[in-house]
Amino acid sequence: DDGSKYRVIFKIGDDMRQDQLIIQLFEVMNHIFIKASLKLPITAYKTLAFTKEFGCCQFIENSSAIRDIKDAGKTIRDFLQEDGEPLDPKIEKFTASLAAYCVMTYVLKIGDRHDNNILVTRDGRLLHIDYGYILGDVTKPFTPPFKLSSEMVETIGPDGLARICCWAGPAFNSLRKKARLILVLIELMFTAPLTCFQQNPMRRLQQVENSLLLNCTEIEAMNSLQATFSESLNSKMQVLWDAVHTIALA
Repeated sequence: DDGSKYRVIFKIGDDMRQDQLIIQLFEVMNHIFIKASLKLPITAYKTLAFTKEFGCCQFIENSSAIRDIKDAGKTIRDFLQEDGEPLDPKIEKFTASLAAYCVMTYVLKIGDRHDNNILVTRDGRLLHIDYGYILGDVTKPFTPPFKLSSEMVETIGPDGLARICCWAGPAFNSLRKKARLILVLIELMFTAPLTCFQQNPMRRLQQVENSLLLNCTEIEAMNSLQATFSESLNSKMQVLWDAVHTIALA
């Protein structure tokens, strides 16, 4: 409306309808976070599917994939410092967004997470893209529940994991309180003509319900989530699959 240019990426061969569904669920989760007085910087970029094999998505300005940052011989902290703006607010935003995406991708059982589909923006926001494998779809066996690398934690500082958990615990419990809403929305998606919903959709719904730990107290759920963070951070299989992915790209 203001005459400025708006950049998009057109994609052929990917079913962007899944991206639309997941981002809509992220937006619902963001509303839940806001109601719980949690201001988590979630980037719900715009997507539009024209057909099952053709669509477009918003280009995230001033961002770079973690893989591209590494290929340039830099760390995430180097990338955030390049524009000369104060670093501390960026690290706080990075921490909060990392915690949010860990929780959301964990609850929705989103797979195929690697450094090419995780971006960092200049102002510190971390975000995921490309949701081809959702609700329990697995492309690489024995991967951790979500993607959390040592570099991500080191970017925050020596107390990085504790700071992430301070955001993630309350975020997780806020979603657990609205579990029925999340599960009903996923169940309504079963009518969508997508491959992921044609293969045992009730099992997929059960996996999401299990991830919400509905039989646990808030303290028990936070302790379990913290253990999951440690498991993901120390996963040798994630390191192996990251190396395989790098070789495949080369």
